[in-house]
Amino acid sequence: MRSIDRVLKALEEHGCRPRRSGQGWKAFCPAHEDRKTPSLSVKYEDNKVLLHCFGKNCTPERIVSALGLTLSDLFDGPPAKSPPATEKAAPAGLKLAPGEHCTVYDVRDVQGELVAKHVRIDGPKGKRFVWTDPNGNLGLGGVKVEDLPLYASERIPSYSRERPVVVVEGEKAGQALLHRGYQALATVTGAATIPNPSVFEPLRGFRVVLWPDNDQAGLIHMSQIARRLRGLGIEVLRVRVPEGKPAGWDAADAEPDEIEALIAGAEPWDVAPELIPGHVYSASAVLSWPRRRADALVPGLIPVGTTLLCGRPKSGKSLLSLQLALGVASGGFCLAKVKCGEPRPVLYLALEDGPERIRRRLEELSDVATPPDGLQFAFSWPRGPEAFGLLSTWCEKNRGGLIIVDPIALLRIPSTKNQDLYLSDYDFLGQFAALSAAYETS
Repeated sequence: MRSIDRVLKALEEHGCRPRRSGQGWKAFCPAHEDRKTPSLSVKYEDNKVLLHCFGKNCTPERIVSALGLTLSDLFDGPPAKSPPATEKAAPAGLKLAPGEHCTVYDVRDVQGELVAKHVRIDGPKGKRFVWTDPNGNLGLGGVKVEDLPLYASERIPSYSRERPVVVVEGEKAGQALLHRGYQALATVTGAATIPNPSVFEPLRGFRVVLWPDNDQAGLIHMSQIARRLRGLGIEVLRVRVPEGKPAGWDAADAEPDEIEALIAGAEPWDVAPELIPGHVYSASAVLSWPRRRADALVPGLIPVGTTLLCGRPKSGKSLLSLQLALGVASGGFCLAKVKCGEPRPVLYLALEDGPERIRRRLEELSDVATPPDGLQFAFSWPRGPEAFGLLSTWCEKNRGGLIIVDPIALLRIPSTKNQDLYLSDYDFLGQFAALSAAYETS
């Protein structure tokens, strides 16, 4: 069954009485009280159904949900990962090499005025880009690329503030989302350049979801955009690229169900961006860096960050560590009277203890707190770089959590004879500090 037939049938079954109107249909909207004048417009173009309700705050998501459908039901078969490339003649003065073809993206401002054309040229040797002015002349005629509007800015006046606006890198990724009915915009500057703050002014009052490309340049690009949006008082969320995706993976590579889940699961971009090796931050960027959510892990006892708990053998360090883990994971008390704050996830690496000893000790500490599921244990762990790779994976899923290593010596590779012990200790502990800085982990 074609998508349009599926939608019309669902509208009929829900009593919405779809009727022909011009090149499409009019129907009562199933998502709100609509029984006087039909407010839902239905069209079928390019093998997809277009839904537009003239009622306030009524979105395609609400409409298909009320019909018992999903957004993917609006497309015939698996939708293309992006619309078919529009082959156009090369602008005057631009010569294409054998095997090359070009796609021209119109860049318009919020009023719909054509500002520039971005020409993507694909060929056997990869892709390249060329700018032309509105008349097709090569170059931007003195306009700075940082001042150009976001791709699809002319659609902003029609976007609902009840739905998020997804900002991606590059027109191809933006077009892939627009093709599937999402409210989307795209930067046109390339990852190395950030649009000026004025470019984002039309997004005031919207909730913005940033979708970085899966590479270092893409992360830096969107991190800087996040700061500019926050500076305008705009709520910013982030799509987290699933593990295992190749470098450069973006919205144009995602499957329809994957896109829907990633956008729905976007999380606030309210933590400090990852520290990128070799990247330089301006003073204003440092001053706008989000503050840590707490000054102490256990108030008056243990600060946020990396802490060494030292003492003579058999002096009770492990039992104290386990009590700390219980208090932090449960949001309870430590040392019977120090409140630990809100519950946090805790990973306890009990590298000298087996499950039996930990079980006995948890039973002994049952008066402190009932062990919550947020308290996790591991009884063996690799050493060296592999150890910190696994810890990074845990931190990524448990930001702001606590890691306890007992004893820490079992994570490091033993020093060699000629190795400087100070530098060796510094480098080893520095890896914990890096985890803390990147993920607010203690």
